[in-house]
Amino acid sequence: MSVESRYERKFDAGTEDPARVATWLRAAAPLARAFEDRDVLSLYFDDAAHRSYAENKAGAEDRAKVRLRAYRTAAGLRGPLRLERKIKSGALSHKHVTTLDAPRLDEDLRLSLASLDAVPMGLRSLVPTLFVRYRRSYFKLTASRVRLTIDRDIEVRSASGGHGLRLSHTVVEVKYAPEDEDLADPLMAQLPYRLSRYSKYVTGLSAALRAST
Repeated sequence: MSVESRYERKFDAGTEDPARVATWLRAAAPLARAFEDRDVLSLYFDDAAHRSYAENKAGAEDRAKVRLRAYRTAAGLRGPLRLERKIKSGALSHKHVTTLDAPRLDEDLRLSLASLDAVPMGLRSLVPTLFVRYRRSYFKLTASRVRLTIDRDIEVRSASGGHGLRLSHTVVEVKYAPEDEDLADPLMAQLPYRLSRYSKYVTGLSAALRAST
């Protein structure tokens, strides 16, 4: 298992055209492509009371999210399935990642954590709640470890059934280690978008719950 600690600052660009967002950002800062664009596939898990959802919606100081994650490019699914436990302590995020020898994740809402090897016992009782898929572009600030991503075409589907829903948001995220804050701050100061606690899990599950009533 690996653990990564970093700040993740999200900026809600609303319904702004993603291509226009990328063009503006690359003109405003020395950004280079970090990876090719790819689809991010996430299956979120929660307990029966939706505790993680409630804590993240309320913005609790200490909160966590559990998900399975995979990536897909034009060539198909890439890399192993990952179990990610994301723990937020104040503004700092700690992401615990375990690589799984398991079936590929592709909208399989029946996938159970209890059936997967290497999943900690404390997580095995969690159940699937939401499938999220979106397109991500990756950039890095030249000569630094500061990363910037642009997420768009966000689609969600409740694990309890129903049709998929499209979220009309473009989300810009700046990710950096605590020691790189001096490099990230000038970049974030140039962003014309609102700093936000935007959560795909909270926004998506809220939309799915509304649609089911």
